[in-house]
Amino acid sequence: MSAKIDKEKKRKDMTRTDFAKLVKAHDWYYQYSNGNTYYRGVDSQRQLMAAYQALDCPFSFGDLQLWSYNAIREDMVEVDGKLYRPDSPQRAAYVVSEEATISREDWDKVNNWLTQAQ
Repeated sequence: MSAKIDKEKKRKDMTRTDFAKLVKAHDWYYQYSNGNTYYRGVDSQRQLMAAYQALDCPFSFGDLQLWSYNAIREDMVEVDGKLYRPDSPQRAAYVVSEEATISREDWDKVNNWLTQAQ
């Protein structure tokens, strides 16, 4: 029983900065894993969801995921109509889809909310 109370207290005491760290550390593709990696991902997802609800986060999980990747559309390099991260080779394996990016404006909104004092 006390462990449950401690967990609830932790969620209520979580800051947006703590939440941002959870978002950055989360394995967004854990569903494709097996064994311990999968179960760690399930636990991480539960923690994220609890903090998300406790903080009343106004952004979607998709926006948080793109924020965590720093996949800012305006920072991408466009070559022959294809997007690449500026630090990656410009080969087919490194193409970034438009849907996997977030605008600078939206990234800033998420970042400002996460770094703003409560």
